Amino acid sequence: MTEEEVTRMNKHLLELIIDAGLPFSFSELPSFHRLVNSIRPGTSKVLPNRQKVASNLLSIAAKEAKDNMKGTVEKFIKRGHFGGLLVDGYKNVSGNHIESIMLSVNSNLFPLDVAKAGSDHHGIAVAKVIETEIIKYKDL
Repeated sequence: MTEEEVTRMNKHLLELIIDAGLPFSFSELPSFHRLVNSIRPGTSKVLPNRQKVASNLLSIAAKEAKDNMKGTVEKFIKRGHFGGLLVDGYKNVSGNHIESIMLSVNSNLFPLDVAKAGSDHHGIAVAKVIETEIIKYKDL
């Protein structure tokens, strides 16, 4: 396979894993390797392992998504649309307090970050999280 074909396959593999909610180790399953090899013999030799999916491929996809989001947001802002920063707090399955931060522009939601909120849930603690995110994304 050419480098371009491997890159495209890896992108589609990550998309499949995310869309189906599969674990990153899916790429290492012998049955998946057999399926891929039945379509194109020898292809399983270039499949990424779970570590590469979780680090390299996910990082590349996140950067692409952020770049695409930034371009979309810039188009809306140039057209005179306003944006708002949304913060939603909840507990994850481990009982940790989490806050998700999203940008809303022209009825579109763009996830920006997920931050561990700690144990404080009063207005000042939430305001500090919002302030941190505004500083982090001020150039967006």
